[in-house]
Amino acid sequence: MHRTPLLTLALTTTLLSTACETPNQRLDTNTRQRIVTTSGLDVDDAVRAANVMTESMLQSRVFARSEAPLIEVSTFINNTETQIDPDSVLKKIRVELTNSGLARVLTPRGHDTLAARQSAGGDYAAHQELEPDYTLSFKIIDDRAKAGNIRELTYTFQMSLTEADTRIAAWEGEEIITKQGSKATVGW
Repeated sequence: MHRTPLLTLALTTTLLSTACETPNQRLDTNTRQRIVTTSGLDVDDAVRAANVMTESMLQSRVFARSEAPLIEVSTFINNTETQIDPDSVLKKIRVELTNSGLARVLTPRGHDTLAARQSAGGDYAAHQELEPDYTLSFKIIDDRAKAGNIRELTYTFQMSLTEADTRIAAWEGEEIITKQGSKATVGW
């Protein structure tokens, strides 16, 4: 006799707790619905900064000439505590440049990666069939500050397009993203 009220209570509790949970969902990555962390760098932060700077670069005088310049992504430097796969950012830049029709972009062959190119140093360029008109570098720097329980984390993203033969800067961009939160939400 006492089983029915207990079973009803258990079933009601389960239904109510399930109804209050957020259901799993697939999000549109182009919207602002995604989780924003205040404890470190998100890949979304780096991709957003890369997109903003790439759009700015495409508006520069470099791309006003009749022939699309040949660009090689040469350097990715991450001077932050957060590990980011370089290709998660650099692929977005290459896609934007290529799809704009304003640039031609050298891509790695086979298992050739940015890390392999960087470890080969100056010898890498000597083995290329095509010499780029420009090289593109991307760098991320972080700066941490605190005041009482408030923590602030600022990321500076830098991108440079350099003439390959003269090493003269043709375009440079910088994007800054700052995150702020209380000690309990920041985690450092």
